[in-house]
Amino acid sequence: VLNMRALNRVTAFKEVVWGYCNAGMLEPLLTIAGSEQVTSHQLLVNLFQLAGLFSWLYLIYDAFDISDVQQEFSYRKMDSSKVSW
Repeated sequence: VLNMRALNRVTAFKEVVWGYCNAGMLEPLLTIAGSEQVTSHQLLVNLFQLAGLFSWLYLIYDAFDISDVQQEFSYRKMDSSKVSW
């Protein structure tokens, strides 16, 4: 049974988190592009901040992608000759 109230809460949470992620990724880009006198220190800090956000997003994406390790292990053990398709 699908609980629509819970699905709505999860969808709203996802939208808020993606909004914050997008704002976090946009901030260093705007700082780099908007400043006329960018020092090498400022550029380096903003590039590291952007790289950190990208690595964090990759870890989150990797944790919730569809290639579940347990599921893959279970299907790999299954003998396909015994299954009638």
